[in-house]
Amino acid sequence: MLEVLEKPAIRRAVIPIDIQTYRKMFAGLKTELIQGAVIEKVSKSKLHAGVLRLLFKYFSSRVNETIEILKEDPITLIDSEPEPDLAIVPARHSIHDEHPTFAYLVVEVSVTTQAIDAEKADMYARGNIPVYWNILPLENTTVVYSKPNANGYTSEKRIPFSEPLSIALPGHSMEVVLESILK
Repeated sequence: MLEVLEKPAIRRAVIPIDIQTYRKMFAGLKTELIQGAVIEKVSKSKLHAGVLRLLFKYFSSRVNETIEILKEDPITLIDSEPEPDLAIVPARHSIHDEHPTFAYLVVEVSVTTQAIDAEKADMYARGNIPVYWNILPLENTTVVYSKPNANGYTSEKRIPFSEPLSIALPGHSMEVVLESILK
């Protein structure tokens, strides 16, 4: 972090950025808007890319036309426009549709970004995302956040890859055992 932001007087003078300004100023750059702050995205490791590729393939083969799987695409929340690794959202039907403002599930794969991705939980909860999975492939564990409210998620569980993860989607639910997918 910029050392200058550690100084209370400077921090109080920082001007938060809104979503529309962010889109104009940072179009084409590897950034995300997280609670009014522009965050630089880091490059993906081979492990991160592999986990993401297999999860995207898995989910894409198991949803119907009412559901869309996003891969590193923006979703628009209250004061943020993150680009989660995966998001399961209601299907959009036009190239002119706005970014989704809701997701049934958001997934972040954390290889080198554990601290940042853990901090995103509050943002996703405030955006009323029902379930957030923070997948930790180096630990063979997923941190499952659920039951959002304005202060964060009220449930946080660490689930080993060998145990099933559940997600409720319109018309059906899905159980996923990451150990069987991430080989």
